[in-house]
Amino acid sequence: MKGRAERDLQALGFAQVDILRPGLLIGPRAEHRPGEALAQRFAPLFNPLLVGPLARYSSIPAASVARAAVALIGRPGAGVEIHEYRELRALAGA
Repeated sequence: MKGRAERDLQALGFAQVDILRPGLLIGPRAEHRPGEALAQRFAPLFNPLLVGPLARYSSIPAASVARAAVALIGRPGAGVEIHEYRELRALAGA
């Protein structure tokens, strides 16, 4: 579903598209999902083990992703840019 949304967004022909691909979002949720709550508790413990290409699956606070999105507003660029864990943390100032 997300891949289709990304593809469809790119097809709209915008001059610049920034796609954010965080791993598991850490933070409060309106819905109660027991499995996700458990994953939120333990995922940060596994982040140090996710190195190299696996780092993109690291958990990240939702607030950090929001800060990264704000940092991208008005940034010069063209084409499609995909932002994953490491860049999201850098953009968020983490």
